Amino acid sequence: MRAIAKDEAKRMVRIMEKKGFEIPENEYAREAIEAAVETMRMEAISPKDKLTAARLVLDFTKSKPAAQTEVTVKKAEDFLAEIAKDLDKEE
Repeated sequence: MRAIAKDEAKRMVRIMEKKGFEIPENEYAREAIEAAVETMRMEAISPKDKLTAARLVLDFTKSKPAAQTEVTVKKAEDFLAEIAKDLDKEE
């Protein structure tokens, strides 16, 4: 069973590489990713360990989406123009 999972893991890592996952070129790092995928494919492994392996694979092969922060910066002129409008309303 382990041999089957190991073969599947190697094939899956190759497919992941073709689909744009960032698979490390270092042989030891690649072997670690394959071992994590193998753990995910094993049936006798607890769900908790499978999820841990899945998280490890995603953490090291997929870049996380960048958090986007929108910041509105008003120019000094815009600020003064708003104050001028408020002054006109008071008169």
